[in-house]
Amino acid sequence: TITDALGTVRSSSMDNNRYTYTGREWDATLGLYHFRARMYDPSAGRFLGRDPVRYVDGVNTYVLRIAVSKLDAFGFVALDWDPVAECQKIRDKKKKFKPEEMPKIPPKASKKCSDDIDVQLLFTENERLAEYMRKFGDGCPMPSISCKCCPSGYGGFYSGGGKGKPGTLTICTNKDGDLPDVDALEEILVHELTHALQTCHRRGKKDKCANSLTREMEAYVCSGTCTDFASCFKNAIVSSCWNSCTNPDWFTPTRIQQAEEWFESHKSDFCKFPNPVSSE
Repeated sequence: TITDALGTVRSSSMDNNRYTYTGREWDATLGLYHFRARMYDPSAGRFLGRDPVRYVDGVNTYVLRIAVSKLDAFGFVALDWDPVAECQKIRDKKKKFKPEEMPKIPPKASKKCSDDIDVQLLFTENERLAEYMRKFGDGCPMPSISCKCCPSGYGGFYSGGGKGKPGTLTICTNKDGDLPDVDALEEILVHELTHALQTCHRRGKKDKCANSLTREMEAYVCSGTCTDFASCFKNAIVSSCWNSCTNPDWFTPTRIQQAEEWFESHKSDFCKFPNPVSSE
């Protein structure tokens, strides 16, 4: 809000710049800020309309605490980080990454890792993993599981596979072949098995970056890593910008809004796959 020394709201800045704090446009005629999705009254300290996405930022749909560190492209949801800068940071890190410098798992450590993953025991004693295992069948074979020392440390990834073809689920270990703890391993397995089922069911979008983001957000929700758009979106950017989103400038306000709308409209259908997939 632009004020003079006495605290009175001014109609413009000293330099006649109508784009002010947080980049919102000041409408001198109305005495309001244009926040894309709705108008903001600086005198009342309130939005004039209800939040279109309702209770994402709290129970009061007319109020949002706006801080310097927040980004809110359309007045829908506030992000305390910049998607473009975050993606660029990941792309820069990948440019410096040299696969040949990654430590290899010694044969003994690799065998230790494989022996530690007692798939049958893990998938029968863990209720959530047992439920996922029942979703695989002839039309969507259970992926094979292997171990690898990864640049990101503990984690995992899924590759290959498709309709009727088994893929490979890789568990990332440390350089000694040690696995993450049981809870973390469960999250990793559910996340990557979600990708396997997404591949079988052809879930995704034509745009390569959008496809990666939507698949990752669903997988993070299924694994229990996050529940809201802001945190799931940030998690998805990490893996998507390493692999699929090669241009950080792809993250325009419009695309972020579309990603949020997709998340909110599809969230109720996340993790719901036929049980099992038929090969016919």
